[in-house]
Amino acid sequence: MHDLINDLAMCVSGYKCLRLEDNLRYKISEKVRRLSFISHRYVSYDRFSSVNSFQSLRTFLPVSISNRHSTMYLSRRVLLDVVPKLYCVRELSLSGYQIYELPSSIGDLRHLRYFNLSRTPLKRLPESVSTLCNLQVLILEGCYRLSKLPACMDKLINLRHLNIADTSQLREMSEGIARLTSLQTLSKLIVSKSSGLKINELRDFKLLKGEISIEELQHVVNVQEATNARLTNKSSLKKIGLIWSSTFDDSRNEILELDVLDALKPHENLSSLQIKFYGVFKQLPLKLENFEIDDCEDLVILWPSENIVQRPINLQNVIVKRCPKLLSIQEIGVIGSLHTEKCVSLELLPDNISSCRDLTIVNCPSLKMMTSLEDCSTSLEYLTIDGWVNLNLTTLRESFHNYSNLTWIFICNCDGLESFPQGGLPIPNLRYLHIVGCRNLRSLPDRMEQQLSLETLFVDDCPSLTESSQQPNIPPNLTFLSLSMCGVKPLGELDLHKLTSLEYFCLSSVYPNLVSFSNDNDQLLPPSLMKLKLSDLPNLETLSKGFQNLTSLRDLELRKCPKLEALPVKDQLYNLRSLSIKDCPLLKEHCLRNEGDFADIPNVEIDDRSINDPESCP
Repeated sequence: MHDLINDLAMCVSGYKCLRLEDNLRYKISEKVRRLSFISHRYVSYDRFSSVNSFQSLRTFLPVSISNRHSTMYLSRRVLLDVVPKLYCVRELSLSGYQIYELPSSIGDLRHLRYFNLSRTPLKRLPESVSTLCNLQVLILEGCYRLSKLPACMDKLINLRHLNIADTSQLREMSEGIARLTSLQTLSKLIVSKSSGLKINELRDFKLLKGEISIEELQHVVNVQEATNARLTNKSSLKKIGLIWSSTFDDSRNEILELDVLDALKPHENLSSLQIKFYGVFKQLPLKLENFEIDDCEDLVILWPSENIVQRPINLQNVIVKRCPKLLSIQEIGVIGSLHTEKCVSLELLPDNISSCRDLTIVNCPSLKMMTSLEDCSTSLEYLTIDGWVNLNLTTLRESFHNYSNLTWIFICNCDGLESFPQGGLPIPNLRYLHIVGCRNLRSLPDRMEQQLSLETLFVDDCPSLTESSQQPNIPPNLTFLSLSMCGVKPLGELDLHKLTSLEYFCLSSVYPNLVSFSNDNDQLLPPSLMKLKLSDLPNLETLSKGFQNLTSLRDLELRKCPKLEALPVKDQLYNLRSLSIKDCPLLKEHCLRNEGDFADIPNVEIDDRSINDPESCP
């Protein structure tokens, strides 16, 4: 059905829209106006050799189908020889590529309206960007090295959307931005200490909507400046961040900063508020749904009960991070999601937590939470506990059966956890169980073979889990299984071939004496398996027998197997689409001698370099 819809779309668009296919051999008509292409990890100049002319293109759009956080490389020749020829282009995206510098000729693309440079390592933009007078959308989100914007940004008179979120190195903004009063999106405003943008200039941005982060608020010199920002008039802003400096020194005026915080009263329609490196609100917007407070070193309570006039009636999600003196968050009230992190003095959770669906506790060692955890047993769906050294689950043994909606458990870095309650985890709808860094845990939960709803089991860095036939059996309906730096049943006793729904299997730093990936019956893995990762198996020498009947295998990843000399025979890998090999010297030598064996595999990488792409070297 998908192919039919795609064919119909191509038929309707005629010659004007084209998706550049891999291995295309014919020339592309000059009539094409909109060009898209699948963006692989390495995009070479030769990819565009079939394009007869770039001058008539209106859209140049790579479409990524890989993980958005993976590294992608674009041939510099594309930047120098292709992009400058896009004279008529309206929409240009270079998002996600490892681009460190743009050519100044980018300013010649005078018709450009949409320019996406998100998640690139650019440090700055060429000043010629300021000459793009028709530009309406500029996306720089996630440009983690970006430290400066062009000086003459005010020349971008048609700019409506400037997204500079997640640009931590950007510490100043020129005062010329204050003249871009038609902006509808301004994701970040940095208050200048001297010359530059001031907070009171925010009043002229009357069309702002969505979200904005106001940073370096310690540079506000008086309360009137904050009042003149008129945040209360900006009804279309749904999310606001108020952020001071992380440096606390004698230049900080705490009384002034508290007054500034109160003066920056947002509109009552605000749904999400973040406060970072300071304080306490005397009054929160009534319609507030999300409240986040970070890095407030002197905060003891969220707000004094005698000062707050009225509390939000729709508060659903609360995040409290890095508030080392905070003792209690009891005053929050009814919420649906609570995340507390690195609040080392925190002892008490909210009084009424019975409706909480998502509870995350990270590095809060003083917390007394077991009673509260029982209170939300019927509503809780997601539970994350990280860094609680005194965790003891045995007190919850009798109430586990009440957690009828609990689907996700993540337990991490809890060295006090030595065992699960006798009888295991009788949670009827549990689907995901992650156990990481629990270094004193001696056994997985009992009766795991009865966890029929469990789909994902992830166990990592639990060295006290030793290889033993006494370890519990693996749940039968898993689709994802990852075992790393821990001990379980001997490999032949896991009965992996009986896991008929298993699609992903990772084995890392387990079975150090494993030589052959097979058992007596030659069927070790289930035919449903689609992705297999084997890592840190120092004595592994052969794979072949264990790969019989793996007709669904698409991805194979091999890491740090120094004695592994060869892959399974080609006939056992005929559906493979991706092969990745790293730190396997004998296997690397074998593969480079027999590259022809991989001609049918679209993506083959050895030590992070593609053998199919001549420009694969970053």
